[in-house]
Amino acid sequence: MTQDGCIRRFAGIAGQWPDRIAIVEHDSAVSYGRLAGLAGGHAARLLDAGVRPGEFVGLLTGHGTGAIAAILGTLAAGCTYVPLDPTFPRDRLAHQVAAARVSAVLTIPEHASLAEALCRSTSARVVATGPDTAPLPVPDPDPDAPAYVLFTSGSTGTPKAVAQTHRNLLHVVDNQIATLGITADDRLSLLASFGFDAAIPDLYPALLTGAAVVPVDVRAHGVAHAARELARHGVTVYHSTPTVYRHLLDALDGDLPSVQTVLLGGEQATYADVRRGRFAPDCVYVNGYGATEVTFAAQYRLTAADVPAGATGPLPIGTALPGYTLTVLDGGELEVSGEYLVDGYFDQPGPAFGTTADGVRSYRTGDLGELRPDGTVVCLGRLDRQVKVRGFRVELTEIEACLGELPGVAEARAIVRDGELLAYVVPAGQPDVTALRAALADVLPGHSVPSAVVAVPAFPLTVTGKLDEEALPDPRPPAPVAAGPMTAAQRRVHAIWVAVLGHDGFGTEDAFFDVGGHSLLLGRVQQRLATEAGVDVPLLALLEHPTVAAQAAYLEPATEDGPRAAPAEAEEDEPGSDLIAVVGLACRFPGAPDADAFWWNLCAGADAVHDYTDDELAALGIGPGLRADPAYVRAGGRLDGVEDFDAGFFGFTAEEAARTDPQHRLFLETAWRALEDAGRDPAREHGPVGVFTSAGVNRYFLFHLFGNPAVTGDVDPDDWEGRLLGRQLTDHLPGQVAYRLGLTGPAVAVQSACSSSLAAVGLAAQSLAEYRCDLAIAGGVSVTWPRYRAGGLASADG
Repeated sequence: MTQDGCIRRFAGIAGQWPDRIAIVEHDSAVSYGRLAGLAGGHAARLLDAGVRPGEFVGLLTGHGTGAIAAILGTLAAGCTYVPLDPTFPRDRLAHQVAAARVSAVLTIPEHASLAEALCRSTSARVVATGPDTAPLPVPDPDPDAPAYVLFTSGSTGTPKAVAQTHRNLLHVVDNQIATLGITADDRLSLLASFGFDAAIPDLYPALLTGAAVVPVDVRAHGVAHAARELARHGVTVYHSTPTVYRHLLDALDGDLPSVQTVLLGGEQATYADVRRGRFAPDCVYVNGYGATEVTFAAQYRLTAADVPAGATGPLPIGTALPGYTLTVLDGGELEVSGEYLVDGYFDQPGPAFGTTADGVRSYRTGDLGELRPDGTVVCLGRLDRQVKVRGFRVELTEIEACLGELPGVAEARAIVRDGELLAYVVPAGQPDVTALRAALADVLPGHSVPSAVVAVPAFPLTVTGKLDEEALPDPRPPAPVAAGPMTAAQRRVHAIWVAVLGHDGFGTEDAFFDVGGHSLLLGRVQQRLATEAGVDVPLLALLEHPTVAAQAAYLEPATEDGPRAAPAEAEEDEPGSDLIAVVGLACRFPGAPDADAFWWNLCAGADAVHDYTDDELAALGIGPGLRADPAYVRAGGRLDGVEDFDAGFFGFTAEEAARTDPQHRLFLETAWRALEDAGRDPAREHGPVGVFTSAGVNRYFLFHLFGNPAVTGDVDPDDWEGRLLGRQLTDHLPGQVAYRLGLTGPAVAVQSACSSSLAAVGLAAQSLAEYRCDLAIAGGVSVTWPRYRAGGLASADG
């Protein structure tokens, strides 16, 4: 790659082809020679105003020719440009001016007052643009000096400044030129604001090859205007976010056969996006991946003919571009590394990004990725799109994927607002949102079914062209349903539902969960029935009676001064039945605190095994001889929160908890969670409940308690059995669980080496089949503990 600066390469193109068209905007065209003169005029104004090479210049301009000339002029003056979007709030612009250490603001007359206001609190000066031209200076900047400063979107907090160097900029541009095959005959769309990195792969590849760029301000003129402009000017390379792309397709009056390449980025693109394309028959679709911190680092290319039949979901982001490496880390997070990355944010002291084991700069993107067998990577969305709703882990992209496969849905988005799970769809036809929600309930667990599905004509956009979640409307409450004649009990239950749900859009036969209810709100119904009707109703009874009519019928004997009906007895299986159901599940693994996270790791191919350094092994008590043994495996899973235990909840004293094998504590907690997941209370079971356990070797006792006077010094040797050993032996685990949870069925400890947990499940199933118990808990636990050495150096913390 040449190390000539952008201005030197642009000046070479302008000198070679001064009459060639560089910019096509509205009904006018600007030649390379004219653009070079305008850029030279801006450079002269900056230098005449006392701006020195190396300083940072804010650009408060529009979107078209004037902005492009200002960018080139600032670089030609040897300065770093900082785009300032005049549509942004003034406070945000002021933050950018301060964070980027702007010393001058180059502005058009229209925004002069805003520029003055931004500079008033700093030492920055205002420099006005003008139509005059001048020879274009051609500096030779330091490749490691910043060419521009852009700001992150601020979606995770305050926007952060990223100063990309001339070296990195040119590398990105040359990658785009090479991978997209851009030539002087191309015309590239330019829809993104210059304040966002999406403008980089449009502007510079055009101006450094002799091609033309077609800028269109989508925010000012709309997508329909953009569609007409792109068709009128024969754009051959189209680039935008997938959301803008979908709006564009909806706005097209016909096909765009001039478009040979479509580049999508900034959001998740899908196979459906490729199928909908209305461009040249052999159009190449490119799914690009990057961030403000790295610009473009990976690409995936295909044509419409390459889309597999029936393929749905996100397009892969492919493989890394030259100069970058794309890695899926153990937790599933995508990491970009390479020599063309900055080492941190400009406005934050010290390196904020990391380095690989080889010392190469790296950036953890916060995106979740999956490595496919063919070596390509699929971006599964943001890690922060795994949310907790009412204590349940919910994957928003899963909801969106399920909605997107339903008939009548063109686009879908799931969000959490004020603790409520909501879904929004752009219809393709006339879908019934109630039916859509019902369809989700058929394929998703209850906690993943949105409280409401809202249809909107189109998704609102942010200034970056991405979907604006904040602008999505709140769901409208259902229309009131005329209530027919109701009994006194029905009126009481109906009034409580209205108070809890906040609307009266339901009848006596509508299910609570179908009209906006969820488990937490059902708990409020239970509370109100107790306080307002004087009836303590088990939550399970409310679940089994989900309508106003059913709950009223359940309550009527108690509320009409009659004897209360006894709860129905649990149905028994037919004699000889061998059907056994798994009704609850709970687990804890390294990198997965619950079953949902474990399943996600399996689907994503995430590896939760940790490779230990020599220092870490030493801190865990592994001696130098073993560490030096080439046969020693220096890897293992790390389980978080092992030391946490709610002793009081399970009736332990602090002393008992400290002297209990943590494996016992973990099994006890997880057994309780499994019962919660099943919705089964052992105290309410009619028949016996069994427990079948397996546990690993108790290293906690061997390496921590035994010989540790701080823990065992006050235990009489004659009382070890009662106060110590009974909480350590694997054989005592099932009895401990049965005692603490009040279980009355078989309590069996299982040991069969590596198959112990499976054997426990098998014995539990056998016990159920033989009617030895009606409900069984089965599982295993294995946790290795670091060694304790009093006063020794083998453990960093004793």
